Amino acid sequence: MIHKISRLTLINEIYRQVKGIIAYSIFFKILSILFRSVSWSCYFNTLVAISIILSIFTLINQLLFFFWEFDGENLIVNSGIFFKKRVVLSKGNIKGVQMVTPWYFKPFKLYSLKIKLPSVGDSESIKFPVINETELMVFQTWYGDEETESIKEIGKNLVNINISRLIVSSIFTLNYLYLLTILDFLDKGLKYINISLFNILFSHYRNILFLCLIAFCGILSSFIKQFLDYYYLEVYIDNHNINVRNGLLSSDYIKINLNDVIGFKINQNIGQKLLGLWSLKVIVINYNITGGV
Repeated sequence: MIHKISRLTLINEIYRQVKGIIAYSIFFKILSILFRSVSWSCYFNTLVAISIILSIFTLINQLLFFFWEFDGENLIVNSGIFFKKRVVLSKGNIKGVQMVTPWYFKPFKLYSLKIKLPSVGDSESIKFPVINETELMVFQTWYGDEETESIKEIGKNLVNINISRLIVSSIFTLNYLYLLTILDFLDKGLKYINISLFNILFSHYRNILFLCLIAFCGILSSFIKQFLDYYYLEVYIDNHNINVRNGLLSSDYIKINLNDVIGFKINQNIGQKLLGLWSLKVIVINYNITGGV
């Protein structure tokens, strides 16, 4: 049976575009403030137009020219508009699997799947942008991923995440930048009633209490981001694989063959040293996983 990308991939592309436009607007807003030039608005509009054109091309490629099937032993993936590509993959050659369920996928029971491959030129991974639950079960049956739940039942979660640890660890991340995203979103909404949020903020930059409030909001946004990403963090190891799950609103599942792990790296900055915390990176061929402990 031949499988094709769901038409609901449009949801994914719209979300990606909205995120990109918000990121562009923050970047060019900062540049316009620093250089006091309106020409950055033209650059912003050009970049958005190019991004939308590329997004339409990506949609056409995914919907009409990307399909896969199983021949019993192998997974066969065909893709490409002008340059056709056909990959025949046995499950023994898979270096790892990553399954992501964004929050906007969950109501439709959709998933995004990435298969990590050996280093063979430009084919280090194959990504299935949108697959449904039935197709995911077919893949799990073929790959043997249905054993994951039984591993959780007999194994032990190797990490212990609690609220206090999330609070202190969020202080030493760069998640404060998410506050800029929130402020820019509010600024765009307030402009419809002729209010510029950034002008209000810059007019109070000498007010100590106001600066403390902004700092508190930055720390709060960092904690919220940390909470959504890591509160449900689970790590299980069996005889063959490392299984990692995390994410509250958006779920992320990674499965890596232990034979492909070539090392690990532990980092500890000054703040983490005072609090007894570390950051751990597992080094895998063409792959890595990062996490806080």
